[in-house]
Amino acid sequence: MKIIKNSKDKWIKGTGEMNYQKRILMDNIPPSVNLIQDVIIPAGGKIPPHAHKQTAEIFYITKGKIWMTVGEKEFELSEKDMVFINVGEEHSFRNNSDENLEMITLKINFKKDDAILYQSD
Repeated sequence: MKIIKNSKDKWIKGTGEMNYQKRILMDNIPPSVNLIQDVIIPAGGKIPPHAHKQTAEIFYITKGKIWMTVGEKEFELSEKDMVFINVGEEHSFRNNSDENLEMITLKINFKKDDAILYQSD
């Protein structure tokens, strides 16, 4: 697992006519992203504990706040935070807020029906 919290640091400014700013959000990830999803988890919604046999995932929070559990650890994520989940890593989501959570999910080596569901508490 790799978590990248939103930060105002590490921006690179263009020079001369290059009027922009950029920063690397995540590097050293597998090159085979073959599914990109726009995901909404409504207020009070959840995704139960599960892992994937072949698929790694990157989650980029675009709006709202979510509580994510990875293994035994819980993390609060908010807008512009990003998480990389390895193949086989158990994870779940709970939206305890009063607003929808929106995120982009990039699936690496995606295989349909490769999720392993676990008992939730």
